[in-house]
Amino acid sequence: MDFSEFQIEYFSKPSKETIYIREKVFVNEQGFIDEFDELDNTSTHILISHNSHPIATARFYKISDENFVIGRFAVIKEYRNKGIGRFLMSKIEEKIIENGGKVMELSAQLQAKGFYESLGYRALGDIYYDQHAKHIHMEKNYKKDFIK
Repeated sequence: MDFSEFQIEYFSKPSKETIYIREKVFVNEQGFIDEFDELDNTSTHILISHNSHPIATARFYKISDENFVIGRFAVIKEYRNKGIGRFLMSKIEEKIIENGGKVMELSAQLQAKGFYESLGYRALGDIYYDQHAKHIHMEKNYKKDFIK
């Protein structure tokens, strides 16, 4: 897929497009109830569009000088398994590194653990439930994982 055709935007609050994607994926498709929270107002939101259609989003926020949390990572069903998730994560990680981030954390749905592992994230701790879905804490440490 030619990612040069994709538009990337960053927002300091959820946009109507990021809300649309999260409602479609997490609420309608996966049945989550408490999708939106106070962290939405202090996060950076990324939107990827293709031909002006919103197709992927995520958010990230800083929790310490070097630590950031990535969350609400969603790709519209029709665009999955085409490399868009990898592209989205590369843009998130670039922005986090630009902002001094060294450790990236996320709460992965267990079904997506392999995807995040393929991007260099490591599972830490026990499996837990977030609403009705099994999750696991995962991290990627720029200081350790990116040094060649």
